[in-house]
Amino acid sequence: MNASSLNLLGIFRKLEPMKTARRLLNRHRRRPEHTPPGESRAAEILRRRLQEEPATFERARRLAARAERLNREGTPSESACNRAARALAEVSEELRSLRAAFEAEGGSPEVFDRIVRRLLPDLPDDGRQPYSPEVT
Repeated sequence: MNASSLNLLGIFRKLEPMKTARRLLNRHRRRPEHTPPGESRAAEILRRRLQEEPATFERARRLAARAERLNREGTPSESACNRAARALAEVSEELRSLRAAFEAEGGSPEVFDRIVRRLLPDLPDDGRQPYSPEVT
């Protein structure tokens, strides 16, 4: 063996982790992921609305964070809390209408709630969703 052949062996050693990573990724892609019926439809509906009107959801998130920060710093602001509550009410109304549309298509409200908790984890969750019909 000469020095040039040893250099080629080093190149192959460097490529081997890439092959292993590629093989693991392809193995993961081959396995079909099981999703409950209606979950992908609910996720599609919610993602589409988040893309169409991101300002409503972002505003609620931003105002809630501001009100929480002010309370934590020891300077509670009633107006900041009121603005955050109104923004959350707008988001709740939006989600209530999406949930009703999803149910009208034959979807399960529990599936929709699960997707909302997954895609919008910043929403307050006290056991009931703020947009569910029993909360007014």
